[in-house]
Amino acid sequence: MTYTVAAGQMGPNSEDILENAERICAMMEQAKDAGADIVVFPEMSLQIYYCVRYLKDFRRFHISDSHPAIEKIKQKAKALSINVMFGYAEADGHLYYNSAMLVDRTGAVAGKYRKMHIPAPMISETAANFERFYFAPGNLGFPVFQVDGVSIGAQICYDRHLPEGYRVLAYRGAQIVFNMTATVSYGVGWRSEAWELILRARAFENGIYVVGVNKTGDEAGYGKGYYGNCMVVSPLNAGEILSRLDRTEGDALLVQTLDLDVIDEAHNRVGWTRDLRGFERQWYENCPDC
Repeated sequence: MTYTVAAGQMGPNSEDILENAERICAMMEQAKDAGADIVVFPEMSLQIYYCVRYLKDFRRFHISDSHPAIEKIKQKAKALSINVMFGYAEADGHLYYNSAMLVDRTGAVAGKYRKMHIPAPMISETAANFERFYFAPGNLGFPVFQVDGVSIGAQICYDRHLPEGYRVLAYRGAQIVFNMTATVSYGVGWRSEAWELILRARAFENGIYVVGVNKTGDEAGYGKGYYGNCMVVSPLNAGEILSRLDRTEGDALLVQTLDLDVIDEAHNRVGWTRDLRGFERQWYENCPDC
């Protein structure tokens, strides 16, 4: 079975959430024209990534699932008959989450993931991140979503640095995991190198396809140096990069057709599902409670 995925690399967002949704809808049209079955956008693709500053009025960036921007994307997914996943700063009552929503071809919500690992406050000469001031850790576990008979998982940005989420998703049968991020270089070259290294490792060690989706350019002074570098990584050949986008200053689309039949071959090559010890298997089975 083949499945065509598209990574929607986004240039700088504005503070106008509906304007960002319009850009997403335009890229959905491009993805549909390119033959994509699903198109996925970065972390907080409906908002600016404001977390590199300390803001008292951060709540203005958070939206509920009934927001008009989300309804607009749902309607576009139905009109085009395409699956779409996007990141957004979610407000749920008095709690706030860094979330991803998957909308299927009918415009219905096929699932939602809330970022599990929230980076601690960090300030240095070149970097600042206050994300833990704004978001609660995810409380939905590591769900695997089903669309078009394909098993899909999501991880958001910093999640990639902790391998357990990927392993849980693979254990539950995920064939493709999308890593949605808003990651900047801060002028340090190794950050983009680490992005590639980690995504290749997660694909190879778990026998899954990994698709990394990032922003690019400078975003309204809130986050500088987004390095783009969207990529599609195979589980075979030590995490071979099948295709990638270099940094661009605007919106760009990466489209790749995947052969899902190689997933079984990848699992046979590595054999980790066979070699799990009892206590490890028990941990993965009980992970929804973690």
